[in-house]
Parts: sequence; C-alpha cells; structure tokens
Amino acid sequence: TTGIPCPLCGMTTSVVAVIHGDFTGAVAANPFGLAAVGVAIWLLADRSREWLRAPWWVWGGAVAASWVFQIVRLT
Repeated sequence: TTGIPCPLCGMTTSVVAVIHGDFTGAVAANPFGLAAVGVAIWLLADRSREWLRAPWWVWGGAVAASWVFQIVRLT
C-alpha cells in the first residue's frame, strides 16, 4: 500500500536458503535470515535465554537495519 517494503521481506526465502546451504541466495533474499537461523540454533543450545534481555535499542536497531537494507534493495 505504501510502496515501502516491510523489514522482514524475503526472510522466509532466506531461512529456507540457509537450511539448504545456499548462503549466497540467503544473503540476496535477506541477510538477516542467517541471523535468524543462528538465533534459533542458539535458543536450542542455550536454555538460559539471558541474552534475550538485551536493551530495546539492540532489537530495534536490528529491525531498522533490516528495513534500510530492504528499502535500498527494492527501490
């Protein structure tokens, strides 16, 4: 509607590409898919989840960086 891509556009494609070993395709779709897979693996390995209590600006900055990437890539 607005013509501005969402910050997570291509995330599903990226995660599927990572799982299939296509890292170039994953980065082309959305480089944050690599981070999503890494976070998922970390969540499975580290049950304490203390690191999830990061300041809001860490999570907000990640979403903002993803959005900037999408705007540059798709415009």
